[in-house]
Amino acid sequence: MRLLALCIMSLHLILTHSGRVCSLCFWFCLLALFLLAEYAEPDTFFCFTSMMAEIRDNFIKTLDDSACGIGAMMVNLMSMLKEADNELWTSLENQQLKPQFFGFRWLTLLLSQEFCLPDIIRLWDSLLADEQRFAFLIHVCCAMLIMIREQLLEGDFATSLKLLQHYPPVDMHQILEKAVELREVLTVGADVKHVSEQ
Repeated sequence: MRLLALCIMSLHLILTHSGRVCSLCFWFCLLALFLLAEYAEPDTFFCFTSMMAEIRDNFIKTLDDSACGIGAMMVNLMSMLKEADNELWTSLENQQLKPQFFGFRWLTLLLSQEFCLPDIIRLWDSLLADEQRFAFLIHVCCAMLIMIREQLLEGDFATSLKLLQHYPPVDMHQILEKAVELREVLTVGADVKHVSEQ
């Protein structure tokens, strides 16, 4: 981490040193990047294990039906959809499309099978930058359902299931915007409900 901080400080010096490139800073920056590459594998492993520690409950079968397991995440997804778009939720219920058919894969694989690599990188950047990253994942999944709302409402079980298991190309930026909008609207709605109950 210290090398990364030194590299960032060096880049800052390069960019702000009276409009001239400071050769010492430039070479130090190159050296720091080389040294960072030497530790790329252990740093990557550290990041991977840290992330897996956060989502480990999704992979423990005995916790599937607990409040912290994958079952609860799928229930949260459908509850959020019911609150955000009751008509779509009702349609999925009538079609008997359970979240296990699509949400399980979406949530356990962090949507890595649904999008192309640049979109996955953009999505994961947003997820990992968010303080409540895996709560935000549920907002993203709910936004994905709402983005293809019309097709799901028109479809039957087979066409809707195929659509959900082979998610169509959609602009990732629009999905993330919708997810942020859902988080803000549902948070405000929950705050209003909490105040009215008191």
